[in-house]
Amino acid sequence: METKMRILSLSLVLLMLSVFSVYAQKPTDYYNQGVELLNKRDFDAAIDCFNKAIEHKRDYVQAYYSRGVAKRRKGDIDGAIEDFTQMILIEPRYPEAYFARGSARDAKGNHERALSDYSLAIGINPKYAAPVLQPSADLANQRRAWTKRLPIVRRPSNSILPLQTHT
Repeated sequence: METKMRILSLSLVLLMLSVFSVYAQKPTDYYNQGVELLNKRDFDAAIDCFNKAIEHKRDYVQAYYSRGVAKRRKGDIDGAIEDFTQMILIEPRYPEAYFARGSARDAKGNHERALSDYSLAIGINPKYAAPVLQPSADLANQRRAWTKRLPIVRRPSNSILPLQTHT
């Protein structure tokens, strides 16, 4: 009888572990949910999903970037700057992070540091020169319009890939 109870207990534990592993979400699952919520303008829920993705994968640069975009759109400029800075610390070769951080700093009135970030973005990828340097009577509105179009990166659900590969 005691052997049957041990076998039954062990079987129950194994069953529970297999059920939990099936329902456990991957960082990419949380990230993809966050992107969907961000596109629906549900910023708080999107931020929660990006938080969970980052909890599961501390160096998930796309999640930091997208969480920064969500915070920026929500009006939390300081939080956005922190996320873009964290992304840069993890992987400094993404011009998107420098440009987004520069835009956030510009919105806070820190034009000198914004210009530094824009310069770094341009140094990595010259395509970022157009929104920053293009002559315009209303450059601030142009930057704001560009910032609203910040790319949300969607990757296949089975991979965690960089936004761009720079060689």
